[in-house]
Amino acid sequence: MFNFIMELLYSRSFVLYTSDGQASRPFRTKNGVAQGSVLASCLYNIYAADFPETSAKRYMYADDVALTVSAPTFREAEHALSHDISVVSAYLTKWKLRLSVETTVCSVFHLKNHSANYPLNVKLKPNVTVKFDSHPSYLGICLDRSLSFRTHLHTLKKKVSSRVALIKRLAGVGWEVHSKLSEPLAWHLHLLRQNTAPPCGAAALTQNTSMYL
Repeated sequence: MFNFIMELLYSRSFVLYTSDGQASRPFRTKNGVAQGSVLASCLYNIYAADFPETSAKRYMYADDVALTVSAPTFREAEHALSHDISVVSAYLTKWKLRLSVETTVCSVFHLKNHSANYPLNVKLKPNVTVKFDSHPSYLGICLDRSLSFRTHLHTLKKKVSSRVALIKRLAGVGWEVHSKLSEPLAWHLHLLRQNTAPPCGAAALTQNTSMYL
C-alpha cells in the first residue's frame, strides 16, 4: 500500500498539446495529487485533518475555507479574523502550502444601512490587508450585505433567460410540447433546473456575521 501511494505522489509528468497536434516536452509535477482519483481525495482529507482550531466558525469544502465571526462591532470582528487568519497562515507555511492572496477576500453581512459602505480591515500580515469584497461568491452563490440574494438572483435571471429563449425555440409555439418533448429540449430543461436550484446552506449566515473567505 505504501509503495502504491508513493507511486501516485511521485514520478508524475504531463504534456501540453496544441490544437494543431504539437506537443511540449514533459513537465514533472513536484506537488499535488492526480485529479479525479478517489485515493487523492482521501489523501487530502488525511493531510488536512489537523487543520488548526480557530475562534471563528470554519467551513471547508475541498481546498476552499471560509471563516465566519459574529461580533457586536466591526473592530471586534476585524481583530478576531486577523488573529485567525494568522493561525491559518502559520499552519499553511508549516506544511509547505501557499495561501492564494489574489482570491482571498473578506466581507461583512449586516442590516445597518448607515454603515453600508464600511470595508473590513482584516490583516493577512502586518503590512498586507485582505481584499474587501462587498459581493463575494462562495460555492457558486453570490452573497450581499443583507443576505437578500438579489445579486445572485439577478445573475441567475440572466442565465435562465437565455435558456428559456432557447427552450421556446425548441418548443415551437408557446410551451405546449406535451409528449413531443425532444431530447435536446429535455437536456436544456435539465440545465434550467440546475441553474434555478435554491442556494442551500447560505441562509445559515446571520445578519451580524462578518465573513472571511
